[in-house]
Amino acid sequence: MEGVAGLPGGVVEARPPPARRTAAAKAGAPGLGSLLGRSALLRQALTLASVAVLAAPAVTPAASLARLSFPLGAALIAAGLILRGRLAAYVTFCLWLFLLTPLVRRLADEHAGYVQGSTIMLAPFLALAWAALDLPRFMFIRGGRAQWPMAIVFATLLYGFVLALGQGRVFPAVLDLLRWATPPLLACCIVSRGGADPAAWRALCRELCALALLALPLLSVYGLYQFATAPVWDVVWMLNTDMKSAGLPQPFQIRVFGTMNSPASLAYYLEALILITLTLRSPVRWLNVGLGLTALAASLVRSAWLGLGAGLVLLLILAPLRVRAALMVALAAAVLLSPVALSTPQLQKYVTDRVATLADVSQDKSFSERSAAYAEAGRELAAQPLGEGLGIANVAANYSDRQRVIDGGPIEILLSLGVPAGILYLGAVAVLLIVATVRPVSGADREVAHAFIVIAIVQALALASVTTFAGEIGVIFWTSVAVMLAAPKQRS
Repeated sequence: MEGVAGLPGGVVEARPPPARRTAAAKAGAPGLGSLLGRSALLRQALTLASVAVLAAPAVTPAASLARLSFPLGAALIAAGLILRGRLAAYVTFCLWLFLLTPLVRRLADEHAGYVQGSTIMLAPFLALAWAALDLPRFMFIRGGRAQWPMAIVFATLLYGFVLALGQGRVFPAVLDLLRWATPPLLACCIVSRGGADPAAWRALCRELCALALLALPLLSVYGLYQFATAPVWDVVWMLNTDMKSAGLPQPFQIRVFGTMNSPASLAYYLEALILITLTLRSPVRWLNVGLGLTALAASLVRSAWLGLGAGLVLLLILAPLRVRAALMVALAAAVLLSPVALSTPQLQKYVTDRVATLADVSQDKSFSERSAAYAEAGRELAAQPLGEGLGIANVAANYSDRQRVIDGGPIEILLSLGVPAGILYLGAVAVLLIVATVRPVSGADREVAHAFIVIAIVQALALASVTTFAGEIGVIFWTSVAVMLAAPKQRS
């Protein structure tokens, strides 16, 4: 049940006097704070429960079955939602999968033995793949301004895929194509369905707000628990993957990655969830934001710290007066309570040492490594300016003869797609972001729009550190852009 348009979560209010009801109708949809109702929170709790039910075999002696049942069940549920036209339920179900699937994988590995390429990790991408059903409808929207840039995005990805096939990297190319193509496919689904139905768009915004209110404390509390106790399933995974960027597999030595697959993934999701939560009117938002800030600090992802700072500044500029006042209170509280949040000596030293590298990059090992990677990428591009194709790095590269990790969005894009196609891809994404940002939105919906404008801009600014247009992090960017592209236009 998507709810009644303009009412929180479909809850029917007492009929107001005719004059007030007429004024409300003229004003349009309610703002972001009033969109959130108990029924929306209940629906998100039920969605979370459905993912937990799917994941239940992972903690039993039959954990090996979860490697098939979890992705298959997720794909079937997603298919049912998209075929029944339940846009909000489909989008939030996919987001919950991205938030929780890595933890499900680690639990299954702890009970059934570690495997390098777990099929469980395919679950969110298989669920997203159903969004391709809406691609033809998106491409033929009348009067749209996003079709040509989006067509360029898919054309350049197809070029990178074909290039990889020509070099014999079939399976890595397929995996990377899922990682690159499914987030913009989700954007097409949101625009084609939400743009044609303002009620569906507002229902989606309502559910995304409810998701933020539940997911932020869940991710934060588990991340802090992970930092303090180093759960055995997380330790086993760290030891088997030899993931040095996640710190040491010991209590108070882990760079928090929470329920997700890396500290960066967790940090960028926390950043987006915090920005949404700050615009809500829920009485628990302050507690949730405090937990989120503490977990974000423990992730030690400086680009996400800076991104959150930039996001707060943008919200202060763009958001309504009520949200600005709330932000000022939040900033003051963060300054006053930061000693309490960092009261654990281990966490305090961990974070302060990391903060110190912001002022002295000469002592920053990761900055030096990224600079060296950019220099090496320049040499590779000089040798292969047309690109190497998809599947050359990160998870997909585990199934090729050359395993490598690329830390930086422009590097991965240009090496994978080549200079001409890479520039086309980046240009198309920039056009989509600009179109989404300048789109005139009706006054009553602007409170919703500001949060997603800021998230999209902040994710784009982080491209130098990580590929924020692809994979689980890319879902944040493309969802935010799509919400803006589908927003009801301001009537002249």
